[in-house]
Amino acid sequence: MLGCTGPSGSHAVPSTDLTDVPIPGDWDDVRVAAGVGVGAIEASILDATASDEEIRFDLVTIRSEPGLLTVRRAGPDSVRATASVGRFGDPAREQRLLHAFARRLEQLHGVDYAPR
Repeated sequence: MLGCTGPSGSHAVPSTDLTDVPIPGDWDDVRVAAGVGVGAIEASILDATASDEEIRFDLVTIRSEPGLLTVRRAGPDSVRATASVGRFGDPAREQRLLHAFARRLEQLHGVDYAPR
């Protein structure tokens, strides 16, 4: 399950931890997938710093909390991603971001265009 809402309306941590595990996808699609991922946690990308092997996205949430999404090449057709949200971390939102990022990256893998 990629995301769920518990009885109290709070978001539960997705059942699969995607922190720093290989995610199939094309490096050229990382920025687009990052935009979808941050949207899932009501955040925006403030800045992106890129090298040939890594992209760091500095984030801010709707509640003005800092965040960071780091994506590294893991091979020719995969990446690894880590996320931190809030000053003290928020595992549920971090996993929602990673799951939305991974889902979009996988949708775009090997294609020129995929509907949202």
